[in-house]
Amino acid sequence: MTQEIQTVAEGEDGWLFLVGGSNKAASNYDRVTGETPDAKIAEWRKILEQRRGRCALMGVRYIHCVIPDKLTIHGDKLRPPVDPALSPLARLLEASAESPAAPLDLITPLRTERETQDLYWRTDTHLTPEGCLVIYRELCRAAGWTPVENLLERPFERVTASLDLGGKLHPPRLEDFRSYRYTRDARRIWTNAIVKIMEDPVYQQAVHVGGRARFRNEGAANRGRVLIFGDSYAGPGPNGLTAMLAETISDVEFVWSTAIDWSLVRRSNPDVLITEIAERFMTLTPADRLSLWKLEFQQMARAWRIRRRLWQAQIMQKS
Repeated sequence: MTQEIQTVAEGEDGWLFLVGGSNKAASNYDRVTGETPDAKIAEWRKILEQRRGRCALMGVRYIHCVIPDKLTIHGDKLRPPVDPALSPLARLLEASAESPAAPLDLITPLRTERETQDLYWRTDTHLTPEGCLVIYRELCRAAGWTPVENLLERPFERVTASLDLGGKLHPPRLEDFRSYRYTRDARRIWTNAIVKIMEDPVYQQAVHVGGRARFRNEGAANRGRVLIFGDSYAGPGPNGLTAMLAETISDVEFVWSTAIDWSLVRRSNPDVLITEIAERFMTLTPADRLSLWKLEFQQMARAWRIRRRLWQAQIMQKS
């Protein structure tokens, strides 16, 4: 078996880890010469303090949620093991210990649960349903929401496929996983064009940044409006963190972006603003000068170019 050099590392018991790629994931644990040095952590702390201050002026509660990388939680499966204290999130938590703008500590609850259940898919960078549930409960605790207790009793489909890390091996490694549909009482009442493109299999999810979706749940135990800026761990579909929250709160809107469009925050006037980001994406600090309508235009243009290439390929095959 061969694998892409410096992209995927194999640990014990079939655990695969992203160590390379565009974010150079393993280097994030070097606090001096890595992609997320201590100077970058200081930038993140400043950004979170600015966001919290701006939200306070608007009367909006702010929660920042960093999804720990699999290396941070299950890095003991590697040889040599990864020191979780060197992870970007751990260093941000340490630097922000006395700040009201500190991110949620998701390392502690995940490491507490890791011995009893798999919290990440073994051949993927993403959370299992059990891992996502840990994050969800921590968010509910932080916001004071009453959580839904039976989310893992919702319908799911069993699928066998090569996931994002297993697919990088040659030959690909397959894994059995459960694809849930958490949304039962919540309805997705609106999506923008980017979500429609993202969910079209023709584009193979090559276009997703800038996607927006809104959920309404009239019977939710928790009333209020939540606005989420996040990535694939939250997502606009029925099987991620956004869907769990949509079952919990009466009005939830998701935007696929690590940066904030403050004009949307003003228009939406949420009770709670959540920013969610994967730990490995902390290599880049957002400017928070996002214009969603410009981003949507750019992404639609990108989708058009992808479609044109597909048409050209089909024409060449027929000729």
